[in-house]
Amino acid sequence: MADKDLSRDSFPLLRLTGEIVNGKAGVKHIGYFSCRASVTRYLAMEELITQIGDPLISLRRAASKRTDTLVDGTQLTTSAIDKQQGGSTTQIESEASQVLQSQGSKGSKTVKLKATKLIKDDVPGKYHQVSFRFPGWATNLIISNALGLILPSGTIAQPIKDGKVFPYFVSPGGKRYPIATKLGADAAAVAAVATDATKLKTLISESGITGVESEPGQV
Repeated sequence: MADKDLSRDSFPLLRLTGEIVNGKAGVKHIGYFSCRASVTRYLAMEELITQIGDPLISLRRAASKRTDTLVDGTQLTTSAIDKQQGGSTTQIESEASQVLQSQGSKGSKTVKLKATKLIKDDVPGKYHQVSFRFPGWATNLIISNALGLILPSGTIAQPIKDGKVFPYFVSPGGKRYPIATKLGADAAAVAAVATDATKLKTLISESGITGVESEPGQV
């Protein structure tokens, strides 16, 4: 049993159009990347979590209709709520769907960062690792810049014995990629990260994606 919270903390992430993919401008996506609360504490990012809060993103889905007909010709017309309660939905009207942070992005890509903290003080060379989970659409370039935007100043070890993490992350494929500096990430403009509720609204506005709104978290 852990003596501290080990839930996941999430950071809103926007993929900007500046990135070129296969010769074409990348499509904008909005979602979240996350880490365990233990990582948030180690990297001293608690203040960011407090400022962001626990927002919801509401997506206005396009209206759609689907009809289920029984063998005798009876048409079922129960609502979406009825379906959630075990009924059969046949007509789904346009409705707002609240998407929690954990559900805000399809797919996932977990990257690892090597911490400068030894697993055992008397065993040199063996370090703890921390990880971040990104949406499936996040390229290594986006991940590099997102980490550069979110990590507090002084987090990257320069030299290695100083700081909290080594200056790279390890992709799911096992390759190392450098973590961008905040200055470099700002200049690259391939990703944007919201670090408070106001910036989240700005991020959604900049996305240009229709039907998206932010709401305060609800208990």
